[in-house]
Amino acid sequence: MKERAYAKINLCLDVVGKREDGYHDLKMIMVPINFYDVLEMEFAEETTLELNRDYLPINDKNTIIKAIHIMQEKYNITEEFRCRLEKHIPTRAGLAGGSA
Repeated sequence: MKERAYAKINLCLDVVGKREDGYHDLKMIMVPINFYDVLEMEFAEETTLELNRDYLPINDKNTIIKAIHIMQEKYNITEEFRCRLEKHIPTRAGLAGGSA
């Protein structure tokens, strides 16, 4: 599977409440932009992550690895994955690159 993860710009963001699960309700105006990272995943013998940038973690602190572990636990997924991230969205630029 190979997918584009698009960046976005928040023009306005307001926290309007807190939910029982600890997350916040948000009201926002956002604009998607034609700028993206590329994530490729395939089944593998163990879960690994390859990046085209050397300044990002490739361990359990990475959001991709965290998301895989959460999905495996929550949905009883036994498969492992080889992930490749081609990073184009600049980090810490406010373009939602970490959550894209």
